[in-house]
Order: sequence, then C-alpha cells, then structure tokens
Amino acid sequence: EERGRREGGEDARRRGGRKDGRRSAVRGFSLSADTLAPATWYPPPVVPKSFRAFHVFPPGTEPPPVADASRALAKPPPRAPPPPPPVPPPSDAERAKFIDTTAMFVAKNGPAFEAMARERQRGDPKFSFLFGGPDEGYYRYKLGECRRELGAGTGAVTQWASVALGEARPKPLDADDRARMLGETPLLATMK
Repeated sequence: EERGRREGGEDARRRGGRKDGRRSAVRGFSLSADTLAPATWYPPPVVPKSFRAFHVFPPGTEPPPVADASRALAKPPPRAPPPPPPVPPPSDAERAKFIDTTAMFVAKNGPAFEAMARERQRGDPKFSFLFGGPDEGYYRYKLGECRRELGAGTGAVTQWASVALGEARPKPLDADDRARMLGETPLLATMK
C-alpha cells in the first residue's frame, strides 16, 4: 500500500499535478492559495459635477509669475554666433583630405564617433589632430563647417552624407552587389 501511494504520487508529479490532485501551472511548483491581489475591488470615486480643480500653494512656495507671452514671442530668436575665421589647410593635400573626411564622419555621426576614434587611434600619428596636434585648428574649423552645412542642408557634406546613407540607391545592396563592388568573382552556381 505504501508503495502504491508513493508510485501514485510520483506518477501524479510526472503528469504535472500534485499528490493531492490539484494541478500546478509549472512543473515542480504549486499554485498559491494566497495571492497578492486585493480580495475586494472598489469602484472609482464619483467626482461631483460642481467640482472645480483649484490648487493653493503653501506660503513661501508660490510658483514664479508667468512672463507676458506676447512679449516673449515678439523678441527675435537669438542669432547663431558667426563662424570662426578660416584656418589654412595643411600643406600636404593628402593630409588635408584625410582631415576633411574625418571631420565629415564626425559631423554626420556625432561626438560619440569622435570619442571612439580617439580611443581606437590613440597612438597613431595620422590622427594627431584629434589629440591637439599641429593640425587641430584646421580639424576644428572643418568640423564646424561640416556641421553648419549638414544643419543647413547645403554643401558637399550634405551630398556626401546622403550618398553614404544610401539615398542615391534605389534599393539596398545584397551580397552579390557587395561582392561585385569589391571585385570578387562569384562562385559558379551548382544545381541539383
């Protein structure tokens, strides 16, 4: 008899139930008789139709007075500071192009991109302009110029960014298109 009870209990547990016949939601767990939900539900309060929302601030905590909105709207928006004077590019044309390209990427992708480039290129002399090197002034000037052009939607930076974002392509590139761009020769297709 003891063995039958034991086997019956094991058999019930294997089926997902318990020895006492109640089923459990998850194997090895039992349903709780006590829940965290309240036993009774109360209806929402009834707000009288004559109720008028009014708040009185405690003494000494009054909100600041609201300025006259018409005067605030009449003021012209603050003007942007004038662009800094141009900084001459480096004498090496290839270096200038490299700095221009980096400035375009940073303008398009934001300060996080610049921080990542600083972190990854810490010891590379090619990126010395990111760390206060001799061409830092030209880089800062070019970065500001690229940001202004992107903000205004004008200039070569905007055209470059639109091509880089894929706006010039009618459809996204697939694996075959990428392979052709890289000059790879496709493998011969095998048919069964």
